[in-house]
Amino acid sequence: MIFKMFYGIIILSIALSGLNADAGVKPVLSKNAAAGMKIFISQKLLKNGGAACISCHSVTSINIMGGTLGPNLSGVYKQIGENGLKFVLKSVPFPTMKPIYRTRPITKQERNDLLAFLKYSSKVNQSKGAGKINRSRGKGLGLLISGVSIFVVLMILLPIIWKNRLFTVRRSLVEKL
Repeated sequence: MIFKMFYGIIILSIALSGLNADAGVKPVLSKNAAAGMKIFISQKLLKNGGAACISCHSVTSINIMGGTLGPNLSGVYKQIGENGLKFVLKSVPFPTMKPIYRTRPITKQERNDLLAFLKYSSKVNQSKGAGKINRSRGKGLGLLISGVSIFVVLMILLPIIWKNRLFTVRRSLVEKL
């Protein structure tokens, strides 16, 4: 009974904190966009061994939180267009990316898949009306609420679970005297 209540309170606190609110929702993607998403989040490794995009970039329009070294790519397709993205993915002109991809170029199929994925994420970004709004990257408040909730639950349950622990130890010591 106590353990069921304990698990229920933990699940409730996580649900109320908003953690993984969109974890079970998978966006509908084209085949290429789905392959591009797998490449982006490193579920599918780049053929030539380059680093996964998520190492440095995020796509917050579909709740993919990645590294903070590079920019959020949610609306990059709309900003620089298809030709701009093709150029960037082929030549990788950025100083931070050059050493990584110079000897490990992104293949044509991988570029097409990433392009489809970034096009999709840009459409999602536009439909949400995010535009240039800087979306929150972290779940700090949710984690704080979860942590405090779990702490309070443990502080209530531990004395209930262990209420007879000291009495039984003392009783056996007193009986030996």
